[in-house]
Amino acid sequence: MKKHKLTSGQQEELNYHTVKFNKRDPKTWVNNNYRRIITEDFGVKPDFFVNKSILDIGGGPGGGLYFSPFLKTKKRVIIDPLVKEFEELLKDFKNISGDVETIVGHAEDMPFSDGSFDLILSFNSLDHWDDWKKGMDEAIRVLKKGGKLLLYVNFYRPAKTDAHPHYIDEKSIDWIISRGLSVEFSKLKLHVKESGKKVKKYFGIFKKL
Repeated sequence: MKKHKLTSGQQEELNYHTVKFNKRDPKTWVNNNYRRIITEDFGVKPDFFVNKSILDIGGGPGGGLYFSPFLKTKKRVIIDPLVKEFEELLKDFKNISGDVETIVGHAEDMPFSDGSFDLILSFNSLDHWDDWKKGMDEAIRVLKKGGKLLLYVNFYRPAKTDAHPHYIDEKSIDWIISRGLSVEFSKLKLHVKESGKKVKKYFGIFKKL
């Protein structure tokens, strides 16, 4: 794999996932977390995705499209600046969906035509983007009219880091809605991590008008 220079934020993110995946058994580990997020937190059934073209922005190594073979989709694409590094990290893992197209790229400048996708996922990635507003405008651009955006993001992160340069809150959601979307589902969930730290998680489904 050809190496490219990583930013400090990208290196922080890669280090985080490398530590996590090095503790997992590649023969048996399955990411059931995203099945739970899709069916319980968002409250949608797997047939919600049937015959849909889906773009996962910032999918990461644990992204829903890698580890959700139960989703019967028409097309799956993951775009992430670290996608090649993540593919190397996942190369020995067996329980990975094999029909995923991966593209090295950024949310702020995506190589897709207008209205290319039925569904767009941003699962725990929005606050990682360099310019989240520009990236969201790009996401809306490549989403078909009537298409859905599924957004999952942490609220009120207590301290910004290189990998998490932005705070996302209610005002951020209001701005997203103002870009030509309607809200179909919205909720906040309090999550307690193993460390005891409490984090607010936001889940929203938006429709492009």
